[in-house]
This record gives sequence, C-alpha cells and structure tokens, in this order.
Amino acid sequence: MFLIAFLFIQITQASIFENVERKVGVSFGSGQVSNSRIHHYALDLQYLYPTWKELKLGFGPRMTHLYSSQIRTVDDQSEFLENINLTAFNLAFYSEYEFENISLGFNIDMIGLTLGKSALLNKTQKISPRKFNALLGGEADRGTLNSEFWLGTYWRNHLLRLGLAHEVVEFSGQSANNKRRQKFFDVIFFSVARAF
Repeated sequence: MFLIAFLFIQITQASIFENVERKVGVSFGSGQVSNSRIHHYALDLQYLYPTWKELKLGFGPRMTHLYSSQIRTVDDQSEFLENINLTAFNLAFYSEYEFENISLGFNIDMIGLTLGKSALLNKTQKISPRKFNALLGGEADRGTLNSEFWLGTYWRNHLLRLGLAHEVVEFSGQSANNKRRQKFFDVIFFSVARAF
C-alpha cells in the first residue's frame, strides 16, 4: 500500500508530471491449461516515472481478454468450465529497468472489474465470472488478474517484449469440495508498445 500511495503522490504532482513516460501497448499470448489452449490479448496504457538510475515505476489501466474452449477449476477432479470468454479492466502497477539495449520488467494488476459471458459448468449449469478483481496475494486473489515478467528491447520508439504472464480467473460459487472456482495459469506472450 505504501508503494501505491508513493506512486500516486509522485505522478500526480504537477512539477514532475512532465517527466512521466507514457506507453501504449498491445500483447498477444497463448498457453496450455488443463489440456486445452487458452489465449489472451491485452491493451495497456502505462505512466512510468524515473525513480533510481534506470528504474522506472508507474501505473495505468490494462484490459486483458481471455478465451478458451475449456478449463478445469481449482478442483481438477470434478469440475470443468467450457466456453471461457471474459475481459478484465484493471489498474496495474508497472516497473521497468533498462540496461544498455535490454529492458527487464514486471507488472501486476491490482484492482478492477471483469465482464464476460457465463461459462458452462460440467455441461449442465451456467456460472458467471466474478465481477470484482483484487490483488490480495496467492489464492486470496479475487476475480481475474494478470501479471507479467518480461525481457525486451527498444527499436526506435517501440518497446518489443517477450515474457511470461501469470494469470488467474475466478467464477462465482464454490466447487463440491467447498473450494473457490479459480484457476491459475501461465501464458507466453509477445508485446509491442509505443513510447511517447
């Protein structure tokens, strides 16, 4: 929470706003989840502030869209969901460290909302995605969240990135074993962002 408060104060101060670097990016990814493919694309707007040497920290909105024909929930033995198609709108924290021609970064969704169609549970029941998203840490997370670890390089005014997205989706209700209907998974992604 201290980091969030620090970033908000720093970036909203008029005297430093001119130092903020802005980026608009798009990413595409795919991964294997419960013997099915899951696909994702994301759009983000980043506001990065130089803090220490080549380290930049910031925040901004991110939209992540996920779709898959089928995934199993946390209770892999008894439940599977079909026709996953949802979109999360979150406020994300961004970080980037530049070293010569290489950039390393990490970002993570913090809070937001999810919209999407209901999924079919075990071919019989429709259940909706959890609407409210919140980063609480591990299995305590709520809703749909995206975090990325990446390596990139700049080409002209564009940042080209390749990385691993660690994501979670959650649907309403609980399984037969009283577990929340959430699934954590990883997706390899490619991204292009324009700095301005």
